[in-house]
Amino acid sequence: IAAYRELTGADEGLYLLSDHGFTGIKQEVYLNTWLKQEGYLDFSSAEPKDLNDLTSQSRAFVMDPNRLYLHQKDRFPRGCVSKEEKTELKIELREKLENLEYEGEKVVHTVWDTEKIYSGPQVSQGPDLIILSHHGFDMKGSIKKKEIFGRTNLQGMHTWDKAFFWANSDRGQDLHISHLADIILESYQ
Repeated sequence: IAAYRELTGADEGLYLLSDHGFTGIKQEVYLNTWLKQEGYLDFSSAEPKDLNDLTSQSRAFVMDPNRLYLHQKDRFPRGCVSKEEKTELKIELREKLENLEYEGEKVVHTVWDTEKIYSGPQVSQGPDLIILSHHGFDMKGSIKKKEIFGRTNLQGMHTWDKAFFWANSDRGQDLHISHLADIILESYQ
């Protein structure tokens, strides 16, 4: 902020925004390894190269960190999960994930069913469950790890809370992200 003020002499037009918080990593959590150890994930090779190596016995996999997909018949090649099994499988996975612990500490804060939190025509193209960890547990989608918990050289991770917005005028504490564009555009009128 100080450098900006030296250039402009004021705070007008200066906005600071973070869409997430940040914290240190206690442990990385390799969700595909957990799925494999729990019997939900199987590969055609002991050393899979990518998700194309999923077998038709695989019921779930993680493609991106925090995003779990059911291996559905009508959606993925070699998928085995029917529409009738989908709801029950999501409940089963959610309950197991919410009980996952590392050294006696809960790893998962919440598991969301995406059909309940998203809307629109593309919902069916996204993940089936979103896994939100407690601070310090960094969810990963690697298929190469052999242990559920591990560490790389990464020291920090994003968090879902502690986002902030700073402007040169008081806007109160009840801002929603949808308000920010209008607030910023006001200074250009």
